[in-house]
Amino acid sequence: MNLYLDDDSVDALLVRLLQHAGHDVQIPADVAISGRRDLKPAGIVRAIRNLEQAAVPLRDEYHILNHWR
Repeated sequence: MNLYLDDDSVDALLVRLLQHAGHDVQIPADVAISGRRDLKPAGIVRAIRNLEQAAVPLRDEYHILNHWR
């Protein structure tokens, strides 16, 4: 299974155990994002609104909100 662990759940032991169990694990440090990564609450709401207005298919997908500022 492909897994993305957010900053608050990144733990080196957890990552190793999940990888050992056969999962493809990504953490924020693995994702190259230019500029600031962290959005404030108002920015998150704005990014979700922008994503919805773009009519991007969301079902069974994940999207990095920083791209939708």
